Amino acid sequence: MQYIVMIATSIATMKLPKIFPEEWEKSPYHCSNGVLAFFCIAATIVLIVQIYFNLSSLTPALIIGQVVFLVLAIVFAHFRYESGNVKIQTSYEED
Repeated sequence: MQYIVMIATSIATMKLPKIFPEEWEKSPYHCSNGVLAFFCIAATIVLIVQIYFNLSSLTPALIIGQVVFLVLAIVFAHFRYESGNVKIQTSYEED
């Protein structure tokens, strides 16, 4: 399941220049959008290959169990967020 989070992070990283344009320009990690996209896509491909190799060593029952657990976790997170008990505070620091 950690690979799913890592893939989502890799894909979301490509959106940084659009979400935080000023901060991205000042960032010590700043690079062109093409270079950023290349590395994010490469990381996503590598993670998908890792998922494939990890799943190929599991039995079908374990794969089904993993998928069921993932779906239940997503459903729980969705309903927990919709309940109003979760307060998300967006914060980041500027120098």
